[in-house]
Amino acid sequence: MEAARTAVEADSDHDLRVPCYCEENVWRLAHRMTHQEGNKEEHQYHVVFVSNPTKCVPMFQQLANSSPLEPVFWDYHVILLETLKDGTKVLDIDSHLQYKLSLKDYLKAVFPNWNEWTQTYLPYFRVIEASFFLKSFASDRSHMINPETKEWNAQPPPYPCIQTETSNNNISKFFTVTEEESQSNAKNEGSDFGAVYSIQQLMERYQVS
Repeated sequence: MEAARTAVEADSDHDLRVPCYCEENVWRLAHRMTHQEGNKEEHQYHVVFVSNPTKCVPMFQQLANSSPLEPVFWDYHVILLETLKDGTKVLDIDSHLQYKLSLKDYLKAVFPNWNEWTQTYLPYFRVIEASFFLKSFASDRSHMINPETKEWNAQPPPYPCIQTETSNNNISKFFTVTEEESQSNAKNEGSDFGAVYSIQQLMERYQVS
């Protein structure tokens, strides 16, 4: 698969970035990380889709805005979590922040004073084991085509679309967070579409105080 080959051959993690295609950036980043020698035993990787039922999450420190202290209102964003014995770090190549920043510091910077936000804007986090995501994710990039002009909202990556044997487009199942999921306590990260956490639940899951 071309996406996998480009992931491994890239000179650096940041060279994987294609603006506005964070889901594919993270697919390739997860592939790159899980195929690096020495990473299989000690490292745990989880892909995280950040969204909410309204598909409107303000996120600070994003490269899409030249001012780190002004939010970008994403319908969804995708990051990779790397967990070792000493804690969990965030790999976000679309951020102004330090790469591989602790989850605690990332949440504080990207969602400042989140506990004062209205319910409409609160983030939710779909957490999926990287191995499941790499096998199950598919996108034909149609969500990036303007329905009126039929033109791309952002120039797509040069490699072929990421697809599986059973699907050519299931991205909406990853970035959609239903009201039921946002209120559920049932969690199963070891499945194709993972488990949805509130920010408080995510902090508890990764023991962030």
